[in-house]
Amino acid sequence: MDLYRFLGFRRHVLHVLCRSVNASHHHATPLPTFLIVTFLASIGTGIFWLGIPFIAESQYGISEAQNLMLSCAAGATYMAGAFVSGRVIRRIERRMSPRTLLTFVLSSCAVLCLVPLVVKTLASLVIVACSVSLLSSFLWPTMESFLTAGRHGPKMRSAIGWFNLVWTSAVVLAMFGLGPFMSTQPDTAIVLTGVLFVVATILLQRFPGTPPPHHASQTAVVPPIYPHLLRSARALLPLSYLLIAAMSPLLPYRMDALAIEESWRPPFAAIWMLARPCAMTALWLHGAWHGRWSPLIVASVMMMVGFALVVAGSTTAMLSIGLIVFGAGVGTIYYAALYYAMAVGSAAVDAGGTHEALIGFGYTIGPLGGLLGLLLADVSTTSRVVPTMSSEAWIVVVSFVLIGIGGMSAVMPFIRSRREDASVTAS
Repeated sequence: MDLYRFLGFRRHVLHVLCRSVNASHHHATPLPTFLIVTFLASIGTGIFWLGIPFIAESQYGISEAQNLMLSCAAGATYMAGAFVSGRVIRRIERRMSPRTLLTFVLSSCAVLCLVPLVVKTLASLVIVACSVSLLSSFLWPTMESFLTAGRHGPKMRSAIGWFNLVWTSAVVLAMFGLGPFMSTQPDTAIVLTGVLFVVATILLQRFPGTPPPHHASQTAVVPPIYPHLLRSARALLPLSYLLIAAMSPLLPYRMDALAIEESWRPPFAAIWMLARPCAMTALWLHGAWHGRWSPLIVASVMMMVGFALVVAGSTTAMLSIGLIVFGAGVGTIYYAALYYAMAVGSAAVDAGGTHEALIGFGYTIGPLGGLLGLLLADVSTTSRVVPTMSSEAWIVVVSFVLIGIGGMSAVMPFIRSRREDASVTAS
């Protein structure tokens, strides 16, 4: 507040604060303002999640294995933070409102973006990436709670639809914006990203202090099959991000092998990120998929086929098709997981925190699978026990084994649901 008084905006700020206090008790968070903050913050976090592998490879020349380790470290910090976000917020809410927490997170990200101006080393890049990853683990569960609290049924579906369209489009824009920096100083993009975090912090003050109450009356619009679908979608969500995390650090090297010009590599990688909001928009506009198993089944197949084409494809056309198919599959899984999580979880921070923690789990295990694939490829050249295959083929095999192991937890809710339907029909 002192800063705003100094700038002469006292009346405006007091008006906004009074309106926010009233909104916190009666109304959902204003959607237009929420979406603008989401857009700006998503560009920033998108640069760190999906752009860092390109920046690290181009500016510091690190290997595939090192890039995978960097992604693993960022994923682990995100997972750890998201799992405890709900408990931490509840402990500090007497001293700090959720909006104040968001202000701290976004302003801290802005400060971290200035580090490349002072220190241009790989170690500093790793520290900044992991720090922003940890801060993001508190950002998005809280934002998702502000989004869905006070909204039910069609209104919740519409709000989630806009949210998914905005943040996925922002990530696409981030990757296209990164392209021009690749031939000069790639980490300059990180510095400019800090400006977006600052603007997002200012707009954040139009949020209510806390998310509005999410009354228990919403149980009337939650069908019995939703908890089963939620468990299945939550099992598939980390698996989808496992594949994203295994694929993203390898894309710069796959494009190098296909002789794709360096400045075009981030925009080319954005093909799957563009396919993702297209799939999400289709789900948003057509609510007939609610309560059905077929979208999750089809999406699972699409993401695995797309991943195999991306990692092991031998032509640019195969890479492009793989990115499109992969993006549509993971987009469907993400949308379903978030929708069922917030519908069943009463829009609480814990619901969003669990959702984001599962994403972090996938971001951690995926690079580990990629590292194991690289290790097996090296071992296969000297061992008679391990089949001789390329590193790309081994990464596909290891990733699919992990998918198979984790996929059992996605299949069990489907089996239980069918048994319950059969017992109801018999009775």
